[in-house]
Parts: sequence; structure tokens; C-alpha cells
Amino acid sequence: MTFVTHVLFGVTCYIPISALLGYPPTLSGAALAAFGALLPDIDEPRSWIGRRFLFLSQPLRTFFGHRGITHSLAFCILIGALLGLLSHSYALPEGLALAILIGYASHLIADAVTPGGIPLMWPFKGRYSTPCTVRTGGAGEMVIFFVLLVGLVLAIAEFTAFNPDQFQHSLR
Repeated sequence: MTFVTHVLFGVTCYIPISALLGYPPTLSGAALAAFGALLPDIDEPRSWIGRRFLFLSQPLRTFFGHRGITHSLAFCILIGALLGLLSHSYALPEGLALAILIGYASHLIADAVTPGGIPLMWPFKGRYSTPCTVRTGGAGEMVIFFVLLVGLVLAIAEFTAFNPDQFQHSLR
């Protein structure tokens, strides 16, 4: 998937999931969900996040390749554990840690829809891909993008309809 689809999917997942778990969505949470949605591609020096963190992306690419360890369930659990430690030490509020993790997981789901799939059970060999795949940047991804865009608008509308005061408060 492309940069914009990952960001859109991460934010679209963040709003309803965080609300369901009792953390009202915020703009800062949405921004962190977008960041989390880009984080797995830190193993690619040419990606948006990889270019900003070359000191990490180049070694990750060298040792694990693109869509290697950072696209696995094991690494997602590691990120979740680190975020949990940060939230328990009060360095990062729980709702914001959750936003990053939701974004991260959304990236793995989105890449599992592509023909290349992801090494979900790394370090074990094999890649996981859904039966119906979509080529990155292709027409199928454009359909997904517009469905996500409608989903995001509906999620925002749903949240603001039931929580207008909370939403206004979260914008400040």
C-alpha cells in the first residue's frame, strides 16, 4: 500500500477502536495513529519514515530486508510492550500509546492485502497474504482508498454526533 493509504487506514481504524476502548479520539491521537501506520516501513530507506530515520532504516533493511521483522506479529507485540512501558511510566498517555499501536497494526493488515504479503510469523519462513490481493498503487488500492475515506468521514460524524462536547474539547 502507498503512504497515503496507510495513513488513512491507520486514522480510520483509530477513531472507532479508541472510542470503543474508552479513549475518546483526539487530533493528537489521530496524528500518532498516522505515525504508527508508517512505522513498519522504517525498514525501507526510501520510504517516508525511512528517509527520516536512515540510521535505523539502513541497518534494518540490510539485516532483515523490507517487509521483514518490522512487518511481523512479533515486532508488533514488541512495539505494544514498549508503548505499554511508556504509558505505565507516564511518559506517554495510554490513549496515545494505543493510537500508535492501532496505526502499526493497521499497516500490517493493509500490507497483508498485497500480493507480497507479510512475514506474520517471523522468524518462521513464509508470508501471509489474504486470498484477495490488491497491487500497491493499482486500481484496487484506489477503491480501498475511497472506501476508507468514506469510512473516516462516517467515523468522525458518528463520534461527533454522540460526543460533540468531547470532540470539541479534543480539538483544543
